[in-house]
Amino acid sequence: MCFNFRNVPGIIYLSGALLISTLYSATVSSDDDHIAQHRVQHGETLSELALEYYRDAHQWHRIHEANQAVIADPNQLAAGVRLDIPAREEDIARESITLASSYAYYPFADPDLPGGGMAVTIAVEVLETAGYDVSLEYLDSWPEVEEAVAETTYDLAVPYAHTTQRELQFTFSNGLYDMYTQFFVSEDSDLSGDWRRAEVDGKIVCKPHGFQDADIENQLKDGTFALRYAESTVECFDYLNSGKADLFPINANIGWHTLAETPELDPSDYAMIQQTAGKAPLRAMISDDHPHRDEIIEDFNEALAYLEGEGTISRIQNEAIDRFESTHLEGVEQNIREPEGIDREGDSVILYTSGDYEPYTDEELLEEGLSTEIVRRAVALGLDREAEIVFKDSWSEAEEGVRQGEALATFPYVYEQSRDAEFGGDFQFSRNYLNNFEVDIFVPEDSPIESYSGRADLDGLTTCKPEGYYTTELEDHIENGLIRLLQEGQTIDSCFEKLGESIDFISMNRYVAQAAISQNPDVDNDEVRSIGSHANLALQVMAQDSSEGQEILDAIDEGLGKLRRRGEIREIEERHQQAYEQRRREDRSEEAESGHIDSAAEDAFERMDERLDNQ
Repeated sequence: MCFNFRNVPGIIYLSGALLISTLYSATVSSDDDHIAQHRVQHGETLSELALEYYRDAHQWHRIHEANQAVIADPNQLAAGVRLDIPAREEDIARESITLASSYAYYPFADPDLPGGGMAVTIAVEVLETAGYDVSLEYLDSWPEVEEAVAETTYDLAVPYAHTTQRELQFTFSNGLYDMYTQFFVSEDSDLSGDWRRAEVDGKIVCKPHGFQDADIENQLKDGTFALRYAESTVECFDYLNSGKADLFPINANIGWHTLAETPELDPSDYAMIQQTAGKAPLRAMISDDHPHRDEIIEDFNEALAYLEGEGTISRIQNEAIDRFESTHLEGVEQNIREPEGIDREGDSVILYTSGDYEPYTDEELLEEGLSTEIVRRAVALGLDREAEIVFKDSWSEAEEGVRQGEALATFPYVYEQSRDAEFGGDFQFSRNYLNNFEVDIFVPEDSPIESYSGRADLDGLTTCKPEGYYTTELEDHIENGLIRLLQEGQTIDSCFEKLGESIDFISMNRYVAQAAISQNPDVDNDEVRSIGSHANLALQVMAQDSSEGQEILDAIDEGLGKLRRRGEIREIEERHQQAYEQRRREDRSEEAESGHIDSAAEDAFERMDERLDNQ
């Protein structure tokens, strides 16, 4: 029987989701057979400890077997007991699961892509985290995959979108990636860049057999579109050229890659409509006839939520998109019809940001920051207009300015569901990201936590965030009361000044933290250390929830795509990294001459840099 988290002794659930709510202190043991000692806190379970130490709840019995003398009941641990955490058993027997996928679904699935494609990489990571040994196979076609999974020849298929038709025989996981589609048309099509329903009413839409139609499902139901199937993406483009179809809704990466890699197709014969055709979250799919359907889907969703909280999923997504666009679409001539609602020859576009966010945004930085330079270039490419960047006194003020319509958008912001208009917020976010970055945990030098080993290290502690800053990487723990957040009225400086007093740790980008520590005379440089990275987040553009806001995001997304395909974002990042390192060297030299920094503090900075570089 396939393994289920719910079969692990002592697992805790809250509203159907896996709750990792341990509070522990760990110290390195001198016993080579053990990696740590753990003092049990009230409510902790063996499966939670296995998930935290091994990232595999299946290995709970390893901890049980090593501590039978002090564990009377594996389902109920006594608070205060010290447990030896044995080294990971790499060859432990794990439940196996078969995963099926197919070809040429770029950048989501293809055996020639790194990791087999973004969606496949995520699915394998999720299943292995849930404790399964994964066997992956690529079948010749997507209909063949669907049929094989329906017959339970394979356990799961990936990636698939949920549709009403598939719902009759399959169950779906939570979303791995929100895939957007655009309409491709023949060059002589008169469809405008900001089409309205009347323009597409009665049109014939092409979809390859086995491809999802979730992005246009409502229009198919109400009769707006007529659907014509083709054998492949190539045949859909042929149908556009021959007049057998009017529209081909597909993800932009798949569409442009097909045109670039198919000699008989001329990209100049086609155009892509920039306005979004639809959205189809990609998921894992299992047959309703599978004997362990519920257990597998529950395992999958719980492990997926865990990895999302760690930032692993966003890191895989960002890296896959960046890599694919820069390697597979570079040099591809793209004919894109932008929404006409955007004035492409008007005055400059006003965007808000704020400062003291090194190396991303600050008026004193090179090009006013890494993110600022990228946004300026993206606006110029996407709109053929200049961006007027206005620095506000605080991030809260920048956010409120966009909310009130003073500016169309602000940057750089980390996505938070509470801000998303789809979930009742006031904003919408760019699909492409500006930069992604690691978030480190900074603690006082005398903190009992030697190195970061999991979220449970932070339970019961108090953290600080500047007002208006993201809390995405800690959101679940804060909402569940496991971490106390001090944010209202706080600044970067005040957070670090309180560290070790009323604040136990700070979760922050390493560059921002280093700049704050080095420039604040009230912070003892030798009393702060990083214990490791715990999340990977993406910086995006955030716009008002309006048609104008959507248009500016579409234009910026277009510009960002061009910059990535040209390799320019990587060049910008490298140049700003060099400038950052040069500033730090100059700042230290000036501080040493002024007496603000002594040799011990300088050594502390060097140790912090070395630890961060090693991590």
